[in-house]
Amino acid sequence: RRDAEAARYLARPLQQEPGLPSGAEVPAPEAARGASTRVRCETTAGPLDVDVFEGWAPLGARRWLDMVEEGFFSSRVGLFRAVKNFLCQTGVPGDPAVHKAWRARGRIKDDPQWLDMKGARRPLKRGYLAFAGSGPNSRTTEFFFAFRDLQLGGSPWEVPFGRLAGAHSFAAMDRFYAGYGDMKAFGGGAPAQGKIYNQGAAYLDAEFPELDFITSCAVAPSVRAP
Repeated sequence: RRDAEAARYLARPLQQEPGLPSGAEVPAPEAARGASTRVRCETTAGPLDVDVFEGWAPLGARRWLDMVEEGFFSSRVGLFRAVKNFLCQTGVPGDPAVHKAWRARGRIKDDPQWLDMKGARRPLKRGYLAFAGSGPNSRTTEFFFAFRDLQLGGSPWEVPFGRLAGAHSFAAMDRFYAGYGDMKAFGGGAPAQGKIYNQGAAYLDAEFPELDFITSCAVAPSVRAP
C-alpha cells in the first residue's frame, strides 16, 4: 500500500526543475542544531518530514512546534504562494477562527541570523524553512519552503528554523502546484492573503482548485533528526 501511494504522488507533474538535489544545491556550514525534533506532515502532494532545530532559531522553532502540537495544520493550510525556482509561502489556516485565535497570540521576536550573509552565495538553502514577515519582530504563523538555494536572509524574519529530511520530502515539495505563481503585487495569480484570512479554505477550494494543502503535521515519536 505504501509503495502504491508513493507511486501515485510521484506520478503528479513535477513543478520544479528536474534533477535538483535532495538538499542544498551548494552546501554551506550550518549553525549548531541544539535540540532537534522530527515532524511528519501530510500534504496533498505527498508526505514530507521536517527536522526542526532549536539551536537555529529558538523562538521560531518553538512557534512552529506549537503550531504542530496544537493542531494548526489540521485546518487545511493552503500552499498559496508557490513560485517556481523561488519559494512556497504558506501558514494561513483553512479555518478563519483558527487564524483569528493565532493572531490574538501576537507576534514573536526575531531570532539572531546565523546564515553566512557575507561569505556564502545564496545562503538560504534549498529545503530550508523560515518564517515570512513584514518588518522587525513581525513573525506570526506564515512561513515558507525554499525551492532553491536563495539570496535571502537579509530580512530579520528570514532565519531558518528547520529543513526537509529525506528524498521523499523533496519529491513532495517539488510537486506543490506552482501554476498560480506569485502574489498579484508581484505579477502572479496567487490567492489573496486577505481573502484566505477571512474565508479560509472555502475561498481556495472555490477559486483555486489545483492548489495543494498541508492537511496535518505531528511530531514523530522516537525519531530524532540526524
